Amino acid sequence: MSEESAAAEAVRQVLLGAGFSERPDADLIVETGFSVRPKELAIEAVGEDGETKAISPPAGGIAMFCTPKAYVLNIAFVDALSGEVNARSGAIVRRCRADEDIVLRDLAETALTASG
Repeated sequence: MSEESAAAEAVRQVLLGAGFSERPDADLIVETGFSVRPKELAIEAVGEDGETKAISPPAGGIAMFCTPKAYVLNIAFVDALSGEVNARSGAIVRRCRADEDIVLRDLAETALTASG
């Protein structure tokens, strides 16, 4: 399974566990993105208002005796009819090595809790 497929499945399982259901005629589509990147890398974008906003901050933290990577999950809730993004959420964790199944589950739970 690809990392993207594993991320989507982790989010799906957390949503189903929280009582959500899947329907072909659903009002929302859930999109996921997952990456493993150098911990110092940050991603910013210019918003419609012209201001720069952090989309994904660097993964700071305590000193580690390894070369940590940032594991990043982004989720968008997209209106199925208009394609407009209704809400976004995400989570980031810094690890030297990680079992991606566990990391993805934890990131999905954190991101979906943060989305309210």
